[in-house]
Amino acid sequence: MTGDRLFAAYLEGREVRWHALYEREIAKAGNDRQARLLALFETLRVCTDDPGLTDCTFAGIPTETAGPFSRRIILRHEITLRSRMAGLAAEAGVPDPDVLAENLLTLFRTAALLHRTGARPAVVAEAVSTASRLVGTALPARGTLHPVPA
Repeated sequence: MTGDRLFAAYLEGREVRWHALYEREIAKAGNDRQARLLALFETLRVCTDDPGLTDCTFAGIPTETAGPFSRRIILRHEITLRSRMAGLAAEAGVPDPDVLAENLLTLFRTAALLHRTGARPAVVAEAVSTASRLVGTALPARGTLHPVPA
């Protein structure tokens, strides 16, 4: 097995674990539209709180040095994550779900990378707070929306 195929197999396992954690957090949110959209950040919090899961995100994977098999897994992961986020935003009634999804994913990726480097120890909590404000602003006033923390 080539180095790239071996790394791709590792990434596939990591992707399966990540999506299982993410779907679990979405399920925990029930019908709460805001909590479902913030499940991405709860998943990040779970990953960063558990030493065994610290590298469960795809943040910081050097795509420029990855081979074709690894790049395919990374791209699939990004497409799946973006699609799931946009779907959750659309289900929640967000007027422009793709924009909210991309904003949340940018915030998520930045927080995951900064956490991984150790540059900002409180970055996950900061990202959760910022994401809460973004989601609270984007959601139309209906359903089980909870007040956004200040």
